[in-house]
Amino acid sequence: MASKSSKREQIWISPRAKSILDSRKGSARKQIDKLLGINTESDVEKTPLKIYDQPQNNLIDLLICNSIREYGGSLKKVEIYGAVLRMSRILASGSLSWAMIYKDFFNQKTAFERKSPLMVTVDNRLNKASSLYKSGIISRELIKNKFTRLNESFYSLNPDYNIRVSQWLRNIRIIRPSNHVEIPGIASVPIVIEGVDTAPIDNWTIEEVFNSAQTTYLQDIRKYYKEAVEKGEDIFEYTKKKREEEREANTSDKGQYKLWFGGDSNA
Repeated sequence: MASKSSKREQIWISPRAKSILDSRKGSARKQIDKLLGINTESDVEKTPLKIYDQPQNNLIDLLICNSIREYGGSLKKVEIYGAVLRMSRILASGSLSWAMIYKDFFNQKTAFERKSPLMVTVDNRLNKASSLYKSGIISRELIKNKFTRLNESFYSLNPDYNIRVSQWLRNIRIIRPSNHVEIPGIASVPIVIEGVDTAPIDNWTIEEVFNSAQTTYLQDIRKYYKEAVEKGEDIFEYTKKKREEEREANTSDKGQYKLWFGGDSNA
């Protein structure tokens, strides 16, 4: 029990109750308030949705990577501009595409104008300071044009990321285009785990390739992968959080969990 000076009070709930609360949207406090009839629409000041005025970097990165992957070779920057523009119309949910959400950004009439939003953004995602370049997903090669004798930049996708980009694309396809939805990055795709499952080394099992601690970690990632994607959370951070909760459940008093209550129910 909390001290008299504290405005918060702790209670204990079972692991089963916590599991149910975790599987639903909203904090445990809000869910319990709602079950008790405390939390009504008039009681809660809704948090306004975050609006993205232009495509998020993760969406542009996906369009760039998949454009190069589908081409199967190196592309010049001007070719990437066109491929990204084309993919913004193809990547859709039903009849709604990302080009329809960001009409000005993906405007075919202005996209190739000097310093257009699309060109500036793609340039930034391909420069040496970008995450795509620094992480080794995208590489640049200077090739001399045999006619102009000038060097031209060609961009390639690291072959190790081909399958991962393909899975990333499938994950984004299930998202209905919107200017307020959070787009997951390529880090949300644990393709290495699928590779271990589907391509064993000389018929070795996962237990023979990795030590027991690594094997357990990989199995936990697989277990929580779908749940993390559905909640829009980073798969590795979500797995870490769930593993910590499991350890606490196994070591806490009678396997129970603490919930803190008190103060404004909107917290």
